[in-house]
Amino acid sequence: MTASSNSSSSRTKRPRGGSSDARAPSGADGAPTAIIACGALGGHLREIASRRGWDVQIHCLPSMLHNSPREIAPRAERLADELQQNGLRVVLAYADCGTYGELDRLCERRGLARLPGLHCYDVLAGPDRIRAALEAEPGTYLLTDFLVRSFRYSVLVSLGLDRHPELWPDYFGHYRRIVWLAQSPEPGLAGEAEAVAAMFGLPLTVMDVGTARLERELESLLKGAGPVSTRMVDLGAERVAQDADPQPEAAVPVKTKDFGQIRPERLRDHGTRASTRATLDAAVTAAPGAAL
Repeated sequence: MTASSNSSSSRTKRPRGGSSDARAPSGADGAPTAIIACGALGGHLREIASRRGWDVQIHCLPSMLHNSPREIAPRAERLADELQQNGLRVVLAYADCGTYGELDRLCERRGLARLPGLHCYDVLAGPDRIRAALEAEPGTYLLTDFLVRSFRYSVLVSLGLDRHPELWPDYFGHYRRIVWLAQSPEPGLAGEAEAVAAMFGLPLTVMDVGTARLERELESLLKGAGPVSTRMVDLGAERVAQDADPQPEAAVPVKTKDFGQIRPERLRDHGTRASTRATLDAAVTAAPGAAL
């Protein structure tokens, strides 16, 4: 494994309210499976594998590679080469992710498979749902749980906005709303999403997507087959699977942007207790079926 990647092995763990799968779904060769994953999905993949009792290795590449997507395929190929030499069957927990087909060409060379879709938004919410959201408001900025948690590091710092907040309009001036693809009801995460929307001075729409679709696509990927039906696992009040994607959310009102609202301290304080007090400036609209 390369020095820059992180790995974990998810051992059998009986899921609440359902029986363990005991082993990961396997392809025709029956070889043990290693998943090369985007670090932004790593936490969800580990939770799914643990709950389903899949004995797989999960190797996460840095999520920040999305800022230079041309590096994703070469990094994934080096790691895949090492894992395959160790006798492991390898799959990619990546969509295309801005590689413009490079990951598909890697899959062809190495006999691998990847998650469907253009990006993780497609995997989490479904391409039809994402397309509808963008058609309803082309100026839509999409957030995932990972982006909400890491916005300061993965966006503000990487773009230099912590040092030069005056550049904010150049990067984000064309956006008109924020849509959070909410995957887990983690305490405090809603407040952080509101804090991000407050930086933009834009409405926040919450699209409750969960991880059911990711789980179905991951199971299909591991089986090396087409779409498969996913059993329902009862986790108390939470149901982890859906038979169909929800209907796309309705468009939310457009709020006129005032770049005078973007203060340097608001950018620098994201992720701290002080940042949560700035959320009162953001209009929060819960999409149908969503919950804060």
